[in-house]
Amino acid sequence: MGQRVGAEGAGAGGGAGARRFELDARRNLGVWLDGVCVSGPGLHLGYQLLERRLPCSNGGLLRNALAQVAIDELIFDPLFVGTFFFTTGLVEQQHLWRETLPSLRRQYWPTLRGAFLASALFTPVQLVSFRYLPVRTRVLVVNACDVLWYAAVSIGRHAEGKVPPIGHAEGGNSEVTLAC
Repeated sequence: MGQRVGAEGAGAGGGAGARRFELDARRNLGVWLDGVCVSGPGLHLGYQLLERRLPCSNGGLLRNALAQVAIDELIFDPLFVGTFFFTTGLVEQQHLWRETLPSLRRQYWPTLRGAFLASALFTPVQLVSFRYLPVRTRVLVVNACDVLWYAAVSIGRHAEGKVPPIGHAEGGNSEVTLAC
């Protein structure tokens, strides 16, 4: 189904295990379509609305920039994590009721925690971009940061049965399959 690209390296904690990284074309298409058709346009519209209500670009008020970052991370992130499940489920031809919704119920909160962690790493970058850049440029900066966010969300979305806990393999070797 997906194309594989193998890469072996040392296991976690100095173990002798190998890791295999797997690229899944359908999954990558789902992530790309979500960015191009859902979150990209959604962020653009959301940021325009925020800028109208809480102007802060081009050196505006710091409190408005902080409010915009907080809204982005606390309201937009949960919304886009949810839509990500549906977009990727559609592309991966999952049955809505039997696969996508149960997966959403099981994986939403762990995935959202990963998304919050990724967003937290880039909060300073977002604050600077929200305060000093025009909205049209802001989306580009946020999208560059969102490479890590998408990785976290994609791993969380597809975590079921894909990544065994580190250190639970027999004989000290562990094989971890990560799909990008």
